[in-house]
Amino acid sequence: MTLIMFFEFLIGLTDVYIAGRISKEVQATYGFVIQLYFIFIVIANALTVGTVSVVSRLFTSRNKDELTKAVFSSIVTATIAGIILAAAYFRVQK
Repeated sequence: MTLIMFFEFLIGLTDVYIAGRISKEVQATYGFVIQLYFIFIVIANALTVGTVSVVSRLFTSRNKDELTKAVFSSIVTATIAGIILAAAYFRVQK
C-alpha cells in the first residue's frame, strides 16, 4: 500500500509539473483536483483493505453467520456510497 501511494504521489507530482508548463491556472486547478482524488483514493483503499481483512478472518473462522453479516454490510455500504457519490456528481453537473 505504501508503494502504491508513493507511485500515486509521483504521478501526481509529474502531472502538476506538466500542467504548470501549460499555465498557472491549469496547474492550480489540477493541484486542487489531485488533492481531492488522493483523499478519495486513500479512503477507498482503507475501506477495501479493511473489508478484505474482516471477510478473510471470518471466512477462516468458519463462522458463517458473522461472515454473511460482514459481506452484506460491505455490499450495502458500497451501494449507499455509490448512490451518494453519483447523486453528488449529477447535482454538480446541472
